Amino acid sequence: MQSKHIKTLIAAALFSTTLLAAKSAEACSAFIIGKDLTEDGSYLFGRTEDYPFQSGTADHNKNFIVHEAKDYQPGEFQHDGDTGFTYEHAAHEYKYTSTPDAERGDQEATDADKAKLSAEEGFAESNLNGTYGAHGFNEHGVSMSATVTASPVAGYETGNFQKIEKVDPFTSVIQRQRQEDLEENAKASVKSEADKASEDAKKQALAEGKTEKEAKKIAKEAAQAIYTKAIETATEEQNKKDPSYLAPLGGLGESSMIDLVLPRVKTAREGVELIAKVLEEKGAYDGNVIMIGDKKELWYMEILSGHQYVAIKYPADKYSVFPNTWSLGSVDFNDKENVIASKDVEKIAKEAGTATYDKDGKFLIARSYGPDKDSPGNRSRAYAGIKLLDPDSPIQYNDDFYDLLRSPSNPNKKFTLQDVFNLQRNRFEHLPEFKPDDEAPADLKYNRRIGHDVYKYALGNKNVINAHVYQINPNLPTEFGGIAWLGFGQTRNTPYVPYYGNINETPKEFHPQTTEYDTNSWYWTVQNIDKLTSEHYDLFGNTIQKRWKAIEELEIARQDKMNAFYTQAGLSPEQASRMVTADFLRLAETMFKEMKLVESKIQAAIKGDKEALAWLQSLDNLPILPEPRLYQLEPTGSRPLTYNPPSAPLSHFVNRGQEIPQAEPLSVKAGKEIKGVQQASQAPSSLGKAVASKAALPQTGSHTSRMMEMLGLAFLSLSGLFITKGKKEQ
Repeated sequence: MQSKHIKTLIAAALFSTTLLAAKSAEACSAFIIGKDLTEDGSYLFGRTEDYPFQSGTADHNKNFIVHEAKDYQPGEFQHDGDTGFTYEHAAHEYKYTSTPDAERGDQEATDADKAKLSAEEGFAESNLNGTYGAHGFNEHGVSMSATVTASPVAGYETGNFQKIEKVDPFTSVIQRQRQEDLEENAKASVKSEADKASEDAKKQALAEGKTEKEAKKIAKEAAQAIYTKAIETATEEQNKKDPSYLAPLGGLGESSMIDLVLPRVKTAREGVELIAKVLEEKGAYDGNVIMIGDKKELWYMEILSGHQYVAIKYPADKYSVFPNTWSLGSVDFNDKENVIASKDVEKIAKEAGTATYDKDGKFLIARSYGPDKDSPGNRSRAYAGIKLLDPDSPIQYNDDFYDLLRSPSNPNKKFTLQDVFNLQRNRFEHLPEFKPDDEAPADLKYNRRIGHDVYKYALGNKNVINAHVYQINPNLPTEFGGIAWLGFGQTRNTPYVPYYGNINETPKEFHPQTTEYDTNSWYWTVQNIDKLTSEHYDLFGNTIQKRWKAIEELEIARQDKMNAFYTQAGLSPEQASRMVTADFLRLAETMFKEMKLVESKIQAAIKGDKEALAWLQSLDNLPILPEPRLYQLEPTGSRPLTYNPPSAPLSHFVNRGQEIPQAEPLSVKAGKEIKGVQQASQAPSSLGKAVASKAALPQTGSHTSRMMEMLGLAFLSLSGLFITKGKKEQ
């Protein structure tokens, strides 16, 4: 999924031989469910961003941020040092959200970076290790998840991709080949010297009484030292001659995708068209699968080779589960309304000798560009996901491929948010014949590329760092985009938290960029919860997951109430953004406090505190979520906002076993501005707080309203937030 920025060309040399292997490790899983198959008529799509932890650790901090709209001057460029990708900023770029790597944009440019940029007139931002923004919304309601890396692992075994790369290679392949050629030539130039050094070292080792095995190791190290020095020298000489030759070549890759698209487009189709344009101009760094949606439609796009791609408008009556591979079958290239494709996609496959057709003569896209069959790590996730969503599906585990576009066996089946949360958490609970490979015994000889009869790669594997589910409700105003459900860390032990796409701010707990545990970090807290729980599975089992699922039920009920209000409230985009931001900050504050409490109880239980364990196992002590503060303007626009009381009884939102809290006054606090919304974050708040009557709200005149707008403030009544303006915005 991800690669670290190579600080120097020498480091690049050491990485080059493993670059593609690292990128092609099974690392992301995704799904789409068409709007005709969901309970509320929303498109559902999402992905787990997985990091292939070669060292066995699971530490890779992520942030969640809002990028403000921004204006740029001509000649200012977006730059990604991971791939060498540069692209000129638009004169005006839109506000958008993303979940980037915590380690980003904090490295000095190397000579190669500077050489790459020297041809440009200038650049405003140099992001020297790609942000991997992963997913987000923009201010026009466009949502995006990018990307599922399409791995050519099995393609190398069967030869398809080796043939394709000779005709239309990814820029990463060109870069790798250049580095490999340099290394091969450098090693050839000193082979005699290395052989002699190896022989002398072995003789010396044996003379010193070393064993034959020890002597061979010493001999190998002696030869490697000669080769490494030769590669360093050759790299330095090449860098002096042409520093851009070994540098990344500028193809578009996963690390730049979100930051390229979301600031520049107003519709999902525009997003696909922009990617297509850039691929034709710059080429692709690697193979990827992308999902882009808006209120009207959802697009699925595959980047197949250096300049070839196919995108389809996703059907409303289908569902899909897809891991790190290409999956498209045949499409009608003449259907310009529903298909966007490079003009040479079939031609390139023919030139490579990989073009594959079905019995009716239709060109098969994935079969022509990808492997002859899915790799074990891809098959295990696709099979598990399909069988979880559709237990009666006739697919078999050993099928070479699974169709991308699928219909449920039960035509009346309607999928829910809980279904897709379970999908992303799945660890073969419904398939007892399999076990997650991260539970395999330490002494088990296992290679994921080869596979194992029992231990297989799960959807909810230990490598997940960022799970997300996008719920695109067509009834919400366009600028909302929809609702995203965010689950940082490993899905097996993390809670999903919802937010609207038009928020203006994210909680501070999503911002720490530390590379080690930080008690004030959302990511590090959930990562630690998973670590402690997984290391003591015999003690906790699925206790923590059950707790999060119970809280998610409360969140869904809360979100449904908010959706019902915002579909008919008639608020201006600015008003709505301020309101949903304030609500999200309050919910996130409640959830973070709950996470810290759970973390402390886990630590106590590990030390033998039985009361702490009993507390974790109980569902009668769930947190009371903050009551959403829902208001709308009077028709005249000259009166203050009025409260829209909840339609559901209070007991509906309070978990059984808890007393309904008594009314408690909320104090109005000045001097704490949150993007135009004054929020009493320190005041007690819950779903059970008293509802203020309309008469209890202060009556302000137009002069007060104008002052409030100028200051960008909103006041809080006993029940919570309300916003006043002199005139209702249209």
